[in-house]
Amino acid sequence: MALFGATSLLLPLMLSQTMARRLFVLVWIGFIFLLDPINYQLGLPSLIGDFRQGRRSRFYALLLSGFRLRLAMGVLELLGGCEVALHLSHVPAVENL
Repeated sequence: MALFGATSLLLPLMLSQTMARRLFVLVWIGFIFLLDPINYQLGLPSLIGDFRQGRRSRFYALLLSGFRLRLAMGVLELLGGCEVALHLSHVPAVENL
């Protein structure tokens, strides 16, 4: 998994800028796949350790926090704070739509 994480972080750097813009999500998940196995090996809190022990609460909390953040940004857009919401949710792959 750490190899996949390292590859996910390095791949956008090795490709052209137009292709790298479409792979931005790899950078986001690359840190998780790179650092979580290291935390598990060091005995620190990790998602791998939680899954092996049958605990899913940390995973669901992270998932829920992402949904809550997106919901909050959606509310900002509805209330007229479009500039703030668009700045916070800037996604390079869809900026030209």
